[in-house]
Amino acid sequence: RRKEKTRALEIAAEIKEICRPQPVELSLVPVKVPAVSAAIGVNIHFTGAPARDLDLIRDAGFGWIRMDFAWQAIEREKGSYRFDEYDQLLDGLASRGLRALFILDYSNRLYEESQSVRTPSGREAFARFAAASAARYKGRGVRWEIWNEPNLAQFWKPEPSPEDYAKLAIEAAKAIRAADTDAVVLAPASSGFPWSFLQTVFKNGMLQHVDEVTA
Repeated sequence: RRKEKTRALEIAAEIKEICRPQPVELSLVPVKVPAVSAAIGVNIHFTGAPARDLDLIRDAGFGWIRMDFAWQAIEREKGSYRFDEYDQLLDGLASRGLRALFILDYSNRLYEESQSVRTPSGREAFARFAAASAARYKGRGVRWEIWNEPNLAQFWKPEPSPEDYAKLAIEAAKAIRAADTDAVVLAPASSGFPWSFLQTVFKNGMLQHVDEVTA
């Protein structure tokens, strides 16, 4: 019995030794993480030129930003446009080799009661704003998108109207081209692919006035 017990202890010790964690030498192989394509952009929600934010965008490999170009914030008095914060943003982008896609949006209480542009006078005012914007940044590679997600009631109140949006987009596009013949105009920046909305906008002639369709 003593011999059996001794042998059992020996076996247990052998098993313990076998199961003991063994040190493993690891060699770290550097892995190159692919950079984000410069053709890819990122939405932002700031103006001015905050160095840290712009540096992060550049260092991440993005090539451009998409930002609201807010009508009501820029035209606070009829016919007077305040571009200074966007001047700073564009300068900050340019110094880092980044480009801008500005969204001409949304409504303006000076001309419209709700967040949409549905009246002839409102469309004329929006077109003047678009022309002034394009003229100011002519030659700086800015791409102009007309509105954001006009197929949603959140952004076109009280309810989306592809007919009204098409009228606005066409008038704004014409004004932009009159101010800068080389401008690139995008629309309608819809949410998803609302086929009925898009078909109506296209049938109303928008495609003849824009360079790219965005969704």
